Amino acid sequence: MKTFEILKIAAVAAAMIAGAGSMAGCRADANGVTGSGPNGNGTAPTDNTDPDNGGFPNDGSAGGSVTEGGTEIAGGDTGMGFVCTQSAQSFFGATTEASLNGLVGTLTPILNLLGTDTVTQLLNSVNDKELTIDGQLQTGSTFDLTAGLIGPLITSIDQIVTLPTPVPAGDFAVFALSFPGGTLDLSLLNTITVRTYMNAVETADTVSISHTALDLLGQSLAGGDPIYVGVKTTVPYTAASVSLEPTLLSVNVGDAMQVHELCTDGQIVPVPAP
Repeated sequence: MKTFEILKIAAVAAAMIAGAGSMAGCRADANGVTGSGPNGNGTAPTDNTDPDNGGFPNDGSAGGSVTEGGTEIAGGDTGMGFVCTQSAQSFFGATTEASLNGLVGTLTPILNLLGTDTVTQLLNSVNDKELTIDGQLQTGSTFDLTAGLIGPLITSIDQIVTLPTPVPAGDFAVFALSFPGGTLDLSLLNTITVRTYMNAVETADTVSISHTALDLLGQSLAGGDPIYVGVKTTVPYTAASVSLEPTLLSVNVGDAMQVHELCTDGQIVPVPAP
């Protein structure tokens, strides 16, 4: 092999190694806190490798509601749809947990007021949590609502995703959601709320949408139609939660909602023609 060819191969290999290092490497924010991944904050490009076979439509056709400053910019009757391009991923440091009542951080005070059985149900109320932060839209966690879980002290069941360093203002906090076909009665699932937090303090970037509103928008949730719900952020955030607030407290709903990904960046595009 000629010397020139050897040098060329070595240069290409060095570039590939350097590129891989930057993709999986670490970055520090202004406070010196280190995150990881291509964006430096626990997020990376989202995979939707099989949208036609159990995947999540990611071409702008999924409904729902994405807002900016309280104004809807995708979903509803805007004629625009959301496309998820980046999401929180455990491989790069994102974590997730079940919570309640929109609380981030320690749940000890309220858990001390609940019985052991209720605490156990809470811990089991969000199944397969890690599938929300696996980078794949076709997988997701499942909210499991039981009659013994919801009560006077618990108004919502939440899933919280926490990033190692902040997602910048101007990006998104949008959850990809779907509802298992055959859910007992979707009118029981009153409100879906997305909140963002900066170091456990809730920010102003919050959006709520009711089951009734989604019905009026033509979302066939009973058939499992996927939706995006969330906000284009005005301030940075280190965590985001999605909450499900049932209206009735004494019904076993079972599998009530699936949370596929927390999309941290995306595009607003025209809804494609049917």
